[in-house]
Amino acid sequence: MVNFQFLSGLNTIGANIIDIQSNSGRIIFDYGEIFDSNLGRLPEWEDSIENTAIFISHLHIDHIGSLDQVPAEVPIYMSVDSYRLYQWLIEIEEEQAIQATVYPLNYNEIKTVGDIQVFFKKSDHDIEGACAIFVQTPDVKLINSGDVRLSGNFPENVNKWMEEGNKFKPDIFLLEGTSFSFEEEDEIEKEVTEKEMYDKWQNLLKENQQEIIFINPYIRDITRVYNLSTITQMNGRKIVLEPKYAYLLEKYHKSLDFFVLKELDRKQYFKKNWISLEEIQKDPKKYVLQNTFENRMFMKMFEKGVYCHSNGEPLGDYDVRYQNLVSTIEDHNFTFKDFNVSGHATQEDIVAIAKEVDAKITIPWHSFKPEKLMESLMAAGLSTFLPEKDTIYSLNRLNKNVVG
Repeated sequence: MVNFQFLSGLNTIGANIIDIQSNSGRIIFDYGEIFDSNLGRLPEWEDSIENTAIFISHLHIDHIGSLDQVPAEVPIYMSVDSYRLYQWLIEIEEEQAIQATVYPLNYNEIKTVGDIQVFFKKSDHDIEGACAIFVQTPDVKLINSGDVRLSGNFPENVNKWMEEGNKFKPDIFLLEGTSFSFEEEDEIEKEVTEKEMYDKWQNLLKENQQEIIFINPYIRDITRVYNLSTITQMNGRKIVLEPKYAYLLEKYHKSLDFFVLKELDRKQYFKKNWISLEEIQKDPKKYVLQNTFENRMFMKMFEKGVYCHSNGEPLGDYDVRYQNLVSTIEDHNFTFKDFNVSGHATQEDIVAIAKEVDAKITIPWHSFKPEKLMESLMAAGLSTFLPEKDTIYSLNRLNKNVVG
């Protein structure tokens, strides 16, 4: 018999952890940081951890933030693309090496843990290597959507695993419901696709040819960093990156020309590509400067400019640093522009994903209001259930509690 225990992530955005145990195997995914013990906890490790493994859907902090607490003997698996990015993040000290061993797993490659089989399906989120996780045991089939969207750079990946998920005929589908966290209409972020954001970026570059432009993208979304940089160059400006961003970008795209801000390259990764703030000051309109929150005061070196926020930190006004950023922008005569694009599917797309996969039971999580997603699933004619934290469920017990 297979038992499921939800340890975290049922009514929060992130920190999703489920512990699945069979007759001869145990798997866990993901392993994010727990900020509130009332909302979740990490797994307990018994004396014997034979035939145990952790599987990671993607490399956002809320899904890997507690990997440093995994026992050394427990293997950790992530997609081959996530593994590559993870090693580079360690090199630039965005992540720290851990005691457990991390292994890459090719997409569709089956990893067997006892009598449990696990394989990754390439997906789309705002980070390299994101995947859906398929699980098969002798008596249960399960899919974890991971964080997912249809409005990103690679919707075809999601459409493919949705179709394959339907053929897989899962008993259980764990589905993220981030966009259902917002109840009021004005709380729901207007849907903007990656393509629409890139078009908006190009228009800004064409319309504003007199001022320096700052851009703050998320360092782990290297596809966006690359696309923004390419469009910048196509429109006659030079892109200037902080060293960590430049290091990752060169790993993925060695042929792209860019400058590195000399003042920040203390490890001297890029001597040949250096440019100083003093040099940029001579003709600011020629440049786009990638700028993180900790370097926001570089704005004071220019008379005016445009500051574009593109899912970099701080992410929003719920972060105490956000007002500090806004004040800095205003104090230095910069104009704020919103270039954020959600890494999560819209409410409509989430329900569409659930309908296509068509599992026997669809379980909402990764949401402040999973009950809202539950209502939408029921309205779509799907069977669903809201589990309780720490309760141990068998498939039979889940079936007895299903509604819809």
